[in-house]
Amino acid sequence: MKVKYGLMSALLFPFFGLAADIDTLFPYAAQSHSADGEIDMSRSSKINGTRDGKLDFRKKEELNGRCDGYPCGITHDVAPAFSLPAFNHHPLDLPDFKTTFSGRNATCSGSGSITYSQSEYKSVKASGSCDVHLANDGDVVIREDMSASGSADLYLEAGNYWMDSFSLSGSSNLIVTTPGEVNLYVKDEVKLAGGSPLGSIDAPVNLIHYDDDDIELNGGLTWYGDFSSMADLKITGSSKLYGAFQARSLELIGSTRLYQTTGDYWFDDVKLSGSARLLPVGNSVTRLYIRDELELGGSTELGSDGQPLLVLVYGDEGDHDGEVDLEGSSEIYGHLYIQGELEMGGSTRINGAVNVVDLQMGGSSAINYRELEILVPNVVHHYELDFNTCSGNLTVKACGDASCSADNLYSDKATVHVKNQGHPPKDLYKFKDFNGQASTSISKEANQLNYSFELGYHTTGNGNLSPKPENDLVCYVDGIRTCKVNGQSNTSGSGPLTLDIDTAYVAGNAPIQFSGNCLASNATVDMEFGFDSSTSGFAGPVIIRWPSGSKTLSAGQKSVLTLPVSGATLSYPRADLLTLSARQMLPDGGYAGKGVTDQVAFVPAYWEVQQGVNCGDNSGFKYNDHAESCTVLGVAGEPIDFAVAALDFKGDQLPLEWLQSQQGLKKIIEANLESANEIKTEAFDINNTGSLSQHQLNAWIVGRIGIKVENYTAKYIPDNDSQLVTKEHNAFVGRTIPASLKVIATAGDIEDDVVYAGKPGVIFDTAPSFTVVGLDVNGNELASYSGEFAGGLKGNTTLELDTALDLEILAPTIAEAETGKHVISVDTSKVKFSKTEPFAETGLNLPLELTIKDHDGTAGVDNEETILAQESDTLRFGFVTLMDTEIKVGEAGTMASKLRYFGQNLQTVREDDKSVYSLQEAGSLSHTPVESALQLSLVEHEVTVAAYDKQQKNIKVTIENLPDWLKPERDGSLVHPEARLDILNQPRRRANDSTFNRREVSR
Repeated sequence: MKVKYGLMSALLFPFFGLAADIDTLFPYAAQSHSADGEIDMSRSSKINGTRDGKLDFRKKEELNGRCDGYPCGITHDVAPAFSLPAFNHHPLDLPDFKTTFSGRNATCSGSGSITYSQSEYKSVKASGSCDVHLANDGDVVIREDMSASGSADLYLEAGNYWMDSFSLSGSSNLIVTTPGEVNLYVKDEVKLAGGSPLGSIDAPVNLIHYDDDDIELNGGLTWYGDFSSMADLKITGSSKLYGAFQARSLELIGSTRLYQTTGDYWFDDVKLSGSARLLPVGNSVTRLYIRDELELGGSTELGSDGQPLLVLVYGDEGDHDGEVDLEGSSEIYGHLYIQGELEMGGSTRINGAVNVVDLQMGGSSAINYRELEILVPNVVHHYELDFNTCSGNLTVKACGDASCSADNLYSDKATVHVKNQGHPPKDLYKFKDFNGQASTSISKEANQLNYSFELGYHTTGNGNLSPKPENDLVCYVDGIRTCKVNGQSNTSGSGPLTLDIDTAYVAGNAPIQFSGNCLASNATVDMEFGFDSSTSGFAGPVIIRWPSGSKTLSAGQKSVLTLPVSGATLSYPRADLLTLSARQMLPDGGYAGKGVTDQVAFVPAYWEVQQGVNCGDNSGFKYNDHAESCTVLGVAGEPIDFAVAALDFKGDQLPLEWLQSQQGLKKIIEANLESANEIKTEAFDINNTGSLSQHQLNAWIVGRIGIKVENYTAKYIPDNDSQLVTKEHNAFVGRTIPASLKVIATAGDIEDDVVYAGKPGVIFDTAPSFTVVGLDVNGNELASYSGEFAGGLKGNTTLELDTALDLEILAPTIAEAETGKHVISVDTSKVKFSKTEPFAETGLNLPLELTIKDHDGTAGVDNEETILAQESDTLRFGFVTLMDTEIKVGEAGTMASKLRYFGQNLQTVREDDKSVYSLQEAGSLSHTPVESALQLSLVEHEVTVAAYDKQQKNIKVTIENLPDWLKPERDGSLVHPEARLDILNQPRRRANDSTFNRREVSR
């Protein structure tokens, strides 16, 4: 059967708390509830279902349309209005997100399949044509992402899956392998594309999304399951989706079809374009609560014939009071209550009724009146009896389905004559002509039977049971499913009514418990429940939730609710101490005794140090690892800002205005500024700065800054309630640096005052160096600029010699000989002047320049100078000359060498008889022509020649493999020293004068 407005109002308005009913709100096709409401109709527009061609509007602009075939008119009256319930900005109550630190991966690439049976993973990835099978004993927790790409599939057992992100691409599938449903709890990114089915009617896949970043579903996705998120959701392409979809805003594009499970949904905006459809599916009314705007274009449709739809459009508190905009040939099947303007253009249609402020109809748009109908049971599925032995109350319900829910009771009159089925037979009570359910006290009859009887009903006789049920009787005694009463409950719920609401985290759920007044622990009770006040004075609402419903109450508001004795919860968005009250309602009206009150504390769930960064662990700060991630907050000598926040159960920041004045929050924040050698500690109170407790730490040293907020048990928690702890948090927030650097220079002095080009490892009596010290903003030296905190010197320091001389390596070394004093010097073991072209002897008192680039915000050093060596220190182009020699046959001899260098010019050659050198150290000998009997060898400065038994002239002796600094130069290249050896019967010179110098320079 179908119920018209009057019957529908009994189901609808308990959700609103309104006195008006559907008949008064939508008596005709179109009306305005505002004294300022105005109607404007074009010539081709139509409204069918009016008050004899007239409309309840006060004002008109152009009224050229037709109403029920006649020219339209207005009554200058205003239709009834009602106050919409407070818009629910948080319709989702998400469970705590589960995380893991697992490093295990479940991956499969290429082809084939792999089965994994663990409960925690780092990531789950299927790619190529390789399938991943996951077992699930209840929860599988994934630290990073779960994804499938290509033609790979995910085979999941029914259960819960927690992950950072989720994606399906290509032709990949998610397949449920065991009976039940899959719940995907996704923290961040969701990407779904393609046309493969996701879930099925018997095995739905539900997605619960925690982030608020936009989500777009595209392609030809087919999805069976529910979607819950506070993100903006856009669905494109030819997708078909079957389930309950709740998002912050909803946009359907293309040929998308959303078959929305009937129920209540809250959106900021709803937009349909192309040929998209939003089609409610179910046996009850669907309510869309829209904060700002509903927009339809193209050939879109909202609602369908025979499915009751109620759209309530709020509007914000600024310039927009709620708008509905219909364009193209779009169509709505439903009733619209709009706190603003309805604008229709093109050939748009509304099949239902509207109650608006302003109505503007253009093109050939039309409104066709239809009753708001809902299918309700026209038969009794079964009767249910509920007996409370403590109070003696007996309740009967005529159930329209197996669940016997309040929304689906048989709505016509029914009669049930209750009796004792056992012995002795006795009539207990006859419920006559009741609608849905009724209650009465049978304590007198129960006492006569000594609370020992079996509930039943008379099935014969005129009017004893009407209508006949399709199924057997169901009974509950003190909440237990049974029809037998075996005694009176004297203890369950005895004593006066009590209300107990325990402590909860902000945005969490505070459990509500009733006892006394004969309330069984698993029963329900009719209560006038009130939100009396908040200690802080905050006027925000509380939300009461129970298994079959929810209710929002503002401070000072009361409402009659049917609540479970145990199982209802209370949620609140601030840290506060609330006072709630309750009065039990009697079945026949009135109250059962006085009301009771209780206070409930909502406390922060966590502290959070803001912008925690990676500055290393307990092992300390390491510049190479942490310089980039450990944020520079400022320079030594200046105050450093930091902040902490209190977070609710969902991880959102809380206002501190009231909380900061509570006891126990003095010196709860500890800030540590630590270097390798020093530590500065300071304690702070939580202060009132919006949602951040902001502070300044005097940063007198260079180091990393660690902040800790201690565990906190709120002193305002009532004594008998759970002493929930706001969990501590500690984190490094960054580091400090010097404001600038100071440099002290030391001039160099070369040992023995001489360096030869090409000779590696210049030796200094005093090595040139720079001592670098960090300074604060006031110019004070910082001993704390030490160790790893001075790591920025490495990699940012360069040494350069201001000379045209070719210096192959000038590598700086940095050593901290004294805390905070960094000596930057030349690595003398690697210094070497190149020996490529001859040059005259050159002085080495050359400018040595230090440059330290700006790094981390510390001012650098630009070309700070000292000198490489003293004015008397010189660089020479040197070479060894091997002397031409004559030796007598049969006698041993030597070929001498000399170390020479170019003097003041290349024409002046001088001999160095002081510098130490050795021909033997690296040199080797060769001679031509090769005479095997001729024996030559190297000593320090000479070539020894063994006695030879025959005369041999013009032997060329060459010393090879000498180091570069000893090689002579010829024709632009360094060559081997060589000389002529003659072994003669009669040398031209005396034996002791056998060596003669044929060339002053070997060139």
